[in-house]
This record gives sequence, C-alpha cells and structure tokens, in this order.
Amino acid sequence: MSYYSNRKLMSYDRNNFPYRIVVGNRGWGKTYSMQNLICNHYKAFKNAPEGSIDDMFLWIRLTPRAIDKMKDRVIDDKLRKKHGIDAKVIDNRIYFNDKLVGHALALADAPVIKGGVWEWHRYKYVIIDEFQRERRERRTFDLVYNLTSVLESVTRFSTRIREGLDFPYVIFMGNTIDEATDILYKFDFLPLKYGFYKLRNKMAIIEYGGDSKQWQEDWKRNPLRILTSADDLTFGDKYFKQGINVIDPYYVGHKNYIAHLHLTDYIRVEVWNTQKGMILITKDHPVSKYDNKHFVLDKYGANKGTFYNLGFHVMIREAMYNNNLYFDKRITGQIFNRYVI
Repeated sequence: MSYYSNRKLMSYDRNNFPYRIVVGNRGWGKTYSMQNLICNHYKAFKNAPEGSIDDMFLWIRLTPRAIDKMKDRVIDDKLRKKHGIDAKVIDNRIYFNDKLVGHALALADAPVIKGGVWEWHRYKYVIIDEFQRERRERRTFDLVYNLTSVLESVTRFSTRIREGLDFPYVIFMGNTIDEATDILYKFDFLPLKYGFYKLRNKMAIIEYGGDSKQWQEDWKRNPLRILTSADDLTFGDKYFKQGINVIDPYYVGHKNYIAHLHLTDYIRVEVWNTQKGMILITKDHPVSKYDNKHFVLDKYGANKGTFYNLGFHVMIREAMYNNNLYFDKRITGQIFNRYVI
C-alpha cells in the first residue's frame, strides 16, 4: 500500500505560496506525513545553535483539550523508531530528545497567546491539524480571526516583511471539504474535483485528494456511514449538489438590496431580491453606502449593530424551503449552510 506524500505540496516557494491546504486523502496518512516532515526538520537543525532562524515549528489545534490529547502521541511510534526520537510535550513546549523544537497551541487561547513573548523568527512550519468544529458544535470564537491573531502574534508576518525574512509554511489539513469550509471561504475557492490547485493571487496551494481504497472498503462495512451519508462532498454529494443553487449575480436582472446577513460576528453576506423573483446571497458584492441594514437569523444573537427581524427571518426560511435561495458562488452557499442549517 502506498502512502500520502507531501513532497509536491511542499516543493513550491514559501514566499509565493505560504498557505498549503490538503483536503481529503483519508486513510493515506496525511498526519503521519506532516509528522515525518517535522522529524526531518529536527534532524536538519538538531545541532544548530539555540535561537537559529527556522529551527522550530508550531502545531495548532482547536482547543486546549485537543492539545492535551496529542501530548501522549506527538509523533507516531513508527516515526519514533525510524528517526530515533524521544518526543514529549511539557506545558505547550514540544521536545525531541530534550531539545525544544516547537510549541503546541490552541486557537481558543488566542487572547492569551497574543500577550506572550515569542521568538518569531524561529518558526518555519505552522501545522493546523483537526481544527474544524463539528456542524452543530457551539461556536465560542471565530476560527479564522483567532488563527490570524495567533499567526501574527507568534510568527510576525508583518515584521518578516519589514526585515526581509521568509514567511513560514502554513499548512492546513482537513478530512472533507465541509470541514475545511471556513478556511476555503477566505480563499474564495471550493474545489469540486480531485486535483492540485495553485491560487497565485491568494498565495495558496490546495491539494484535494480521494480516500484510500482501504478506507473506502472499511467505510462500506461501517454502520456509521448510514448516519453520516450525504453530510458532505466526500461522504456523498446528494446534499451538496441539490442543496446549493449557484448563479452569477450579473445574470439575474435587476436586483434590490435587502440587508447584510451576519452569519457570525466576523462573517457576513449580502441578501438581494432579484427581478426574476429569487433571493440571492453574495459575498463581498458592491453595495451602496446607504445599504446598511444588518440582520441576524438568531433571535438572541443580535449585537454590535445587528438586529433580529422576524420578517427577514421568515423570508430566508421560505426561500430555503421553496428552493428559491441562490448564491453567487458555491463556497458562499457552503458557508451559509454551515452556519444556518
């Protein structure tokens, strides 16, 4: 059996493409591949002087509990034997053979991390693993906002630009398209076919791969597939294709602005009534300076200048039930579904 290799993903210049996103490939060993990457990184820098540029990495997960779970298994046992590494985590510090090689951080701790003192020039890799919340999980913070805060506080992108130092590699790993939606929404891109995508203007590389044959065979025999079928593109595309109508906003005829819909404190979209009678939802579409209605769909979620409007809520729900809700892009529909349905 062959395993996933990140060699192609990591072969591009990190200043042109600091973001690397790998989605899918379940059963191929994505995490194992990234753990092997940091093991090789340790071997390259194990004799370097303390404080050298690029001699450390960050391993990021969603919550402190997720960090605690990884402490007993920082790297796979096979990698321990292969590279001769005794790995352990003390507080948030990662040690390989008693040498400090990185930090394990939780995005939920971003406010605390922001106030810390970090040797920003030492981080070469930032690996974000198993970071996406479940569909119905309580959203206690904005994932992308906290990630941006952590990246700037710890690795100092702005300072690197001023001092002419390389950017770190920022590597995202997700099992399904649905899991990676929050991240892909920021890149304004949603891959519909397996492949390798270079987004030059977004400074990102996306690798979207299929699951291993062994994983697929195991999943066919797994009773849980009945409960999760059609939940995302990888499990089944019935919901994904039928649940999202996509149309170019410039081909809907005349459209009237209704309001901005705030899906979270940090994500908002525009809602329009079109000449053809459909309700259109767009992302970053031009609006007039007088178009300043800001609504939420959660009766108790209004704050910071947003309001709950029953008529607006009913209109959105009726458009959903009548399949009369359209989106400018599939990624807009996917992020809408994640936070509304």
